[in-house]
Formats: sequence, structure tokens, C-alpha cells
Amino acid sequence: SPVMFSESEGVFPVESVSYFFEVKSKLTMKGINDSIEKGKRIRKICGTKEHLLGVLFAFSTDLVKESNERERYEKALENIDPGYKIPVMQIICVVGKGYYYYSDSDKKWKEYTSCEDYNEIVGLIVGIINTLTSRKSRQIKISPGQYFLK
Repeated sequence: SPVMFSESEGVFPVESVSYFFEVKSKLTMKGINDSIEKGKRIRKICGTKEHLLGVLFAFSTDLVKESNERERYEKALENIDPGYKIPVMQIICVVGKGYYYYSDSDKKWKEYTSCEDYNEIVGLIVGIINTLTSRKSRQIKISPGQYFLK
């Protein structure tokens, strides 16, 4: 549990943190490199905790329609950290573009491109809900996120 000093300030043990976010107004290659470096610093401080997931969230992108954010991220990560085993940011969500996450069990990326109605944001929220509920209630096998999807 966190130790709170005020309503908005406190100390949060790394064991109580499930996600860290890097938010960009517009995702660019420079922004991707920046998020990878920041994620590496967080991982260095926190260790390689399985439960700690990095999220790269952007409101827009400078990529053209046919390009893929996950592929661009992987190229940047390979340049910064050759031979990496697990991506620093395992989740990428770009509004109007898509939702991508690294499946630790499959050791590969899964992706959902944006169709309409901001389904990439819904995917991110559902993924977070499913992850948190599975961690908090291992004895109860529920996935409430499934009720939000058609």
C-alpha cells in the first residue's frame, strides 16, 4: 500500500505498481526513442518485475496511414537495445491508429488496428482491467473486460 503525504503525493512501493505510462501528444521517432530511454531507466530502478508493464500512449502520430507503429517501435528498440528479450514498453496505443501489446506467454506482438469509435482506447482499457483483476483475484477466474466488447 502507498504511504500518502497529501492527496496527490506519496510513496508507492514498486510491488503496488502495475503500469507506467509515457504519454505523447504526437508520436514521432524522437518520442519513441525518448520513451524507450525513460522505460529503461524505470526498469533499472524497479528491476525487471514481471508485473510492471510499460505503456506508450499517443494522441496522434506522424506516420502515414500504411505504416505500423509497432514495427517502428521494434526498429527503434533494436537500435537502442540490440538483442532485447522483452520490450521496454509492452503496450502501445495510438488514438486513431491502433492498440498493440506484447504477449509474454506467446513471445510476440498482438495488434488491433483502429476501425471506428476509438476501439484502440477501449482495447487498452479492457486490457488494463483484465490484467488488474487477474492479478488481484487469482482465486476468482473472471475477466470483466470481456463485457465491454461485442
